Order: sequence, then C-alpha cells, then structure tokens
Amino acid sequence: MIKKFYSIGAAISSVFAEYIITLIQVIYIYKLKKDITLKDMFKESYKCLIAGIIMLITLIFLNSIFAPSLINTFIMIICGAFVYFIVLILLKNKFVCDNYLKVKKFIKR
Repeated sequence: MIKKFYSIGAAISSVFAEYIITLIQVIYIYKLKKDITLKDMFKESYKCLIAGIIMLITLIFLNSIFAPSLINTFIMIICGAFVYFIVLILLKNKFVCDNYLKVKKFIKR
C-alpha cells in the first residue's frame, strides 16, 4: 500500500494497524477483567471522537492557509495537539483533566 499511495498509504496503514492493536487490547482486557464492561471502557471515548473531529476541522482550515513546508507541518502538529487537548479539557475528559491538574500542581511547586 505504501509503494502505491506513498504517504497516504502509510497513514492508512498506520491507522488500520492501530485499530487492530486497540481491538486486540479491548478483547484482552474484556476477557481478563470480568468486572469491567464494554460500557465502562467506552464511556469517555465519545469525547475523544468530538475532540478529534474538531482537531480535523482545524487542521483542514490551517492546511488551506499554509503552503506545504516542514515548518508549517510542525506548526500544524502543534496546533492540532493543542486544539485536541483543549477540547478534551473543556469536555472534562477524566484522564486528561486528572493529568492536567497533576502537571499544573507540579509546575506551581
């Protein structure tokens, strides 16, 4: 796939591999821990989906403004990560908020 589609093929292959790994991990955790339900595992995932969609829209907008270059790619990566985590904080994602508070407390020391 990479030979035929280059970077798009690499991206598609990477995403597909991540989905397979995630599926294997979910199945493993579900079978290993009988007290965890699928509902518990996916309770916070809709927030990640919303944050991902907002990040995608932001990056599509930035892509229409910036010319292709290495520096602009780094700027888009930083902006995408920033938007993603800010949206997760605004949506009160438990994992991100807990770690945000830990980092904030560590910096104040």
